[in-house]
Amino acid sequence: MPITERTDKGILFFSASSIKDAKQLLKSEIYDILVSYHYIKNSKTYSSEIIPETIRNNGLFMADSGAFSLLMKHMVTGETPPEMMKAEFWIPYLEQYVQWIYDNSHQIYCCSNMDLDNIVGRDIVDTWNEKYFKPIEKITNVIYLAQKDVNNWYGDKAGFKRFKEYCKYYGYVGVNAYYKNDVEKIYALAQQYKARIHGFALTANYHLTNYPFFSHDSTTWLGGVRYGTTYIDDGKNFSVIDYKKKYVRKKFKNIMTDKGINYEGALVDDRDGINSFNLEGWKGMRRNY
Repeated sequence: MPITERTDKGILFFSASSIKDAKQLLKSEIYDILVSYHYIKNSKTYSSEIIPETIRNNGLFMADSGAFSLLMKHMVTGETPPEMMKAEFWIPYLEQYVQWIYDNSHQIYCCSNMDLDNIVGRDIVDTWNEKYFKPIEKITNVIYLAQKDVNNWYGDKAGFKRFKEYCKYYGYVGVNAYYKNDVEKIYALAQQYKARIHGFALTANYHLTNYPFFSHDSTTWLGGVRYGTTYIDDGKNFSVIDYKKKYVRKKFKNIMTDKGINYEGALVDDRDGINSFNLEGWKGMRRNY
């Protein structure tokens, strides 16, 4: 696995689903960023502007495969279209993604594999891992996401069989929110196998405090715009406050003003204002992590 200067501390990637989100992270001086290839593939802005700026500021960039985003785009009826259950459907996208990684590996800290175990089957994913992703480990870090067997095709509904397989064979293994109730066991197994673990969307304060993985990522910082949530760090504690108590933001007028945050915007849920305010809270939580 490639070595970087920042392998001694936990990494918290902030996920961005648009160029605007990514630029707001950079504006708030957050440089560890995750973007799905689904959003990257049609834009040169990430490779030419956003990723280079993260590197200039000692940041790390992570690329997710975007397979889930593409899947959701095609699931009009709520069910997976039959053609997407076949490996042939995914090959063009997979090869474009892999080529992009090779082309930009000098700027990427890590990338994820194509975790479609419950769509095309584990055998196909294993083939992809060996053919496409194992060679990439020579040039950048690859996270192999262990999926639980939701249909119990493999007798592995708890997902630990797959997780152990990945820990034995790969150095960097991912788990997602389906494992949120198993974090303690995952943490213990990771230590047993000496594997680095990435928590996809596993950034509950309890998880980060008690079971910090090697890295995590989250889109929760966007909760203010989506749900009216307020995130505050007072220097000692990180707090999550629901939409009914948005008035608490008024108490932080001086802090917002000093940092150049749009105070009025944060009060009325202007996208830039509330995101900038909440990111200050998340930066505090990240320091603690």
